[in-house]
Amino acid sequence: MLNDVYEEQLVARPTSLGTVFLKGLVYFLAVVLFLCGFLFKPLFILGLAAIFGAYYLTRRFDVEFEYIYVNGELDVDKILGKASRKRVVTVNVDKMESIAPYRERPDNPRSNAAVYDCTSGDGKNVYEMVVRNDDGLVRLLFQPKQEILDAIVRIAPRKVTTY
Repeated sequence: MLNDVYEEQLVARPTSLGTVFLKGLVYFLAVVLFLCGFLFKPLFILGLAAIFGAYYLTRRFDVEFEYIYVNGELDVDKILGKASRKRVVTVNVDKMESIAPYRERPDNPRSNAAVYDCTSGDGKNVYEMVVRNDDGLVRLLFQPKQEILDAIVRIAPRKVTTY
């Protein structure tokens, strides 16, 4: 159709200092186990397996989120290590209650809702989308680009607050 709307966006979560430390610790322990294998032969194979395991484990520390908006439906995928993709949530804009810039409030009336934090973690331009789906009330925290917000406004203008 000529009126099809397709927007996608990739949001990367930056690597924190704690994650870098944890990666280093995992590799250090794997190499120590491997080197101990020269003294005690059964540890050699275990150390070799630990190095390969550390490689695959630490790749999962790199997290990205992909937002795909197609004709009133927003899919959010979590990508681990640029290799593994998992669907976090699918939201139909027709079932959306509201979308607004996110503000942390301790007295949030929707505090019992399931929260999906699909942001980069920097706190910039974070929006909260509240949706009632089959699982109940869902709060999606994400960082959409302006084109995705504009596409949502075209479908549900009264439910979008951009203050």
